[in-house]
Amino acid sequence: MRYEFYYARYFVADVVPVLTVAASCLLGHILARVERRLNARAAALAGGALLQAWLLPPLRLLPREVYWTRDLADDPAELTSVFEHVPEDSLLLFDDRAPGRWRGLLAAPALLSFGRDALAVPPGGHIVEGALKAGTPVFLLSGGWEPDDRQRWPSAAHGPWRTRVVARGTYHALRAETVEGGAPARLVDGGGPWELQQLDRSIWRSSGAFSLYPDSMFVTATAAGFVTEPLPLPEGARVELWLPAGAPACDVSAAVQTDAGRFELASLPRAPDGPLLWSLPSPAPAAAALTIAAACDGPFAWRWLSVRAAP
Repeated sequence: MRYEFYYARYFVADVVPVLTVAASCLLGHILARVERRLNARAAALAGGALLQAWLLPPLRLLPREVYWTRDLADDPAELTSVFEHVPEDSLLLFDDRAPGRWRGLLAAPALLSFGRDALAVPPGGHIVEGALKAGTPVFLLSGGWEPDDRQRWPSAAHGPWRTRVVARGTYHALRAETVEGGAPARLVDGGGPWELQQLDRSIWRSSGAFSLYPDSMFVTATAAGFVTEPLPLPEGARVELWLPAGAPACDVSAAVQTDAGRFELASLPRAPDGPLLWSLPSPAPAAAALTIAAACDGPFAWRWLSVRAAP
């Protein structure tokens, strides 16, 4: 018998002895009850019948070889190739488009056995969003559904999020294909392609509004500010730039770059502790790159940039 994973070993080593002792105690209680209601002879006959029912089926199968139906080959090396790209103290998710595939093969005990301190749970969308805001790396283990290096995780429960592929490979999980009670007919590969994606530091809403954070793949730093990739701009939205508390005084301007040229954005009144605000031109371009330029007394820093409908 080959143990599939650690939970299989725990089952054989811990659960089976416990179940055996519990069954023995139950058998003793049943025989004592029979003896009280009938007599010792009836209890002895009942005990013999129960023992035969318990022991004869397993004894009948003893001459047969026993095989575990999922016999993994080279699993330490295979798992290492998957999880070596996951940094410590990150958030790891499994693609919910095929939950049984990856949660069945790559369970949390296998992950933790490779020294990873990642959280392998399917959390709610607010947890993922909070992790992205805090700068915690968020990774997604997927089944290699899409060929693109940049993807959208179309999860109804958690997204959609923008992702970029950081590693790809093929996971081999050889299984012994058996007929019930018989020897394996052949070995089949129950694994398949995998890809590890990192969720981008961006949050997109169904309304078209979005928020971008430093290190987002949509943002490129410049000598005095940053510029975004061409992005869809919802009609009636405004641009909000949040700066860190205690940031040096800066003269910040915003503009949009379209195929028709560059357009400076009009500044809006700002609350004392609120973000810098700009209004988009009307009608808003379908897609445009946002450019933020800053002249500061010290290094320019920012927390996040949002484009959303005005309240």
